[in-house]
Amino acid sequence: VELAQDVIPPGVLQVVTGDGVPVGDRTSRRFPDCVVQSHCDSSYRLVSDLIANQRVMIGLIYTRCEGICPTTTRNMLAARKILEQRGQAPFRMITLSIDPERDTPDDLHRYAAKNMVAQFENWQFVVASPADTLALRRSLRLVDPNPERDRKPNTHSGVLILGNDATNRWGGIPAGAEPIHIANLFERTARTNSLQEYAGFGKPAA
Repeated sequence: VELAQDVIPPGVLQVVTGDGVPVGDRTSRRFPDCVVQSHCDSSYRLVSDLIANQRVMIGLIYTRCEGICPTTTRNMLAARKILEQRGQAPFRMITLSIDPERDTPDDLHRYAAKNMVAQFENWQFVVASPADTLALRRSLRLVDPNPERDRKPNTHSGVLILGNDATNRWGGIPAGAEPIHIANLFERTARTNSLQEYAGFGKPAA
């Protein structure tokens, strides 16, 4: 799988930093602002409505998956609980179907309900058109250079994308990583303060 080095490193966090980054310079501007249908049968613009100026965690699944997808969803939920306990809410969670020719909003709703996550208002399970889904995966460099292999959903990359659009910090981690590691990397990548403040430096003396 081809990975974007400025967004998704192979197995470790990499951060693109910036505070108050102009909209036109943000990494998210290379994502297609396509229409997506959610598991609640609502329509959104992917970037304008679900990513712009928000902290986000993005996972890729398809509802008939028997491989990494259930683990992806479970780990996203577990990481969410850890982050909420740390006072990191609110943030947006997006689960994108990579099988748009078969997955429907009803399929996504059943999948979300089965995994006990359908009730969260800020977690959207979404599907785009086949052309837009491919464009989105290409924008994230989550495509296989072998077209025949890339057409098979069961060969897709199990990666979570973590980011803060407002600060243009983005990173990635394998979806099968321990939830504590996912939460730690999200907290570091999507933070709104500086890295020094995050690490505990530069705080006023007691």
